[in-house]
Amino acid sequence: MKDRELRMITTNIETRQTEEEQNKVSGLGLVYERETELFPGFLEVIRKDAFKESIERDRDRPIKSYFNHDPSSVLATTASEPPLLVENRDEGIFYEAEIPDTTYGDDLKENLKRKNVQGSSFKFAVDDENTWEDEEGIVHREILQGEIYELGPVTDPAYLQAEAGLRSAEKTLEEYRQKAKANKKSKIFILKKRLDLKSKLY
Repeated sequence: MKDRELRMITTNIETRQTEEEQNKVSGLGLVYERETELFPGFLEVIRKDAFKESIERDRDRPIKSYFNHDPSSVLATTASEPPLLVENRDEGIFYEAEIPDTTYGDDLKENLKRKNVQGSSFKFAVDDENTWEDEEGIVHREILQGEIYELGPVTDPAYLQAEAGLRSAEKTLEEYRQKAKANKKSKIFILKKRLDLKSKLY
């Protein structure tokens, strides 16, 4: 099973009334092409359409939307009635969920009204990425393709982003350094073999 990661953003959350007078929450669950510093010396960017295939293919499990990343406060899923709307757009992944007539739904409506909820959460796994270190020692991570499991509104995105991003960045950085170390050993081994062969020939 692929490791699932968590990210937060702090933009484009809104509520609105439909013609049927049903409350909905909508916004960007993730943003493409925005480089984010997860911690000093580690930058991450999600490339455009990285999650397009994930949300548009036939699915064997639904994408879910929770309030405050809490499974007991589910707003909707792509298999619900009405369903969670998830769309791939130029700027990122847009979602829209009808707020259920429940206690936590009422809490969400009130928190949205008071602007206590100003961000989104999304949980994902990475299928393809590119990680490298620049001349200044800053590590860059590009997410090229992945799968979304969950997205929805959260109360405190800045804190959760820092906490979750740090864990993910540390893991990615350790994996990158292990691969770099292995590649270095491999290059040294190949060079040694070449030198041994050259000494035998001459």
